[in-house]
Amino acid sequence: IMQNLTKSKLINIIEESTQERKKLEFLLKSLNGISWELDLKTEKFTYVSENVQKFLGYERKEWKDLLFWKKIIHEEDREWVVKYCADETQKGRSHSVEYRMRKKSGEIIWVLDTVTLGTDEDGKANKLFGFNIDITQRKLTQEKLEKEHKFLQTVLNGIPDPVMIINEDYSVTTMNDTVKKQLVGRKFIDPNSPKCYEISHHRDIPCDGTNDP
Repeated sequence: IMQNLTKSKLINIIEESTQERKKLEFLLKSLNGISWELDLKTEKFTYVSENVQKFLGYERKEWKDLLFWKKIIHEEDREWVVKYCADETQKGRSHSVEYRMRKKSGEIIWVLDTVTLGTDEDGKANKLFGFNIDITQRKLTQEKLEKEHKFLQTVLNGIPDPVMIINEDYSVTTMNDTVKKQLVGRKFIDPNSPKCYEISHHRDIPCDGTNDP
C-alpha cells in the first residue's frame, strides 16, 4: 500500500494525522487529561501527549513502560487495576476503569482510564490506545454526597415511626429501618425503588383518595 502512495499523498496523510493529534492535544488540555499509545509486544509506550508533565508532574521521557504506569497507581488500587486491565486486554476487550494515581508531587488524583485495543492484520491485539482524564472533583463531590446520605440514613433510623422520602413519581429510594422491616418477604415491581402506594397500601396503582384501604 505504501508503495502506491505518491510523495505528496504521503505528506498529506502525515499532515492530516498531525492536525488531528493537535486537535486531540488541545481537547485533552481543556479536560485536564492525557492520551497515550502502548506497544503490547514490548510493553513500552510509543506515545504520550505533551501535557503529561502538567497532568502528573512527570516528563514524557519518564513515561516509558508498563512498570512505570503500575508504579504511579495508588498502592491500594494497584493490584486490582493491573489485573482487571490485563484480563480485559487478554480477552480482546476495550475497557474503562476509575482509580487513583499518585502525581510526582505526591498528590493523589482520581482518573478515568479509557482503553481501546488496536489489532494487527490477523485481528490480534498489538496496541493499546488510552485516555486518562482527571475526575478528582467529580469523585470528591460523589463521596461528599454519599457521606451526607449516610448521615441522613442514620438520623432516619433513629426514628421509631415509619419514615419514607417520596419522589414525584411516588418511588421511595430512602426509608428508615422501621419501614424496611415491614417489607421483608414482600415483592415489588421494582425492588430497588418501590412505590409508596405499594408499601403503605399494598396497591399496584396510585391512591385516588376514594375508597382507599
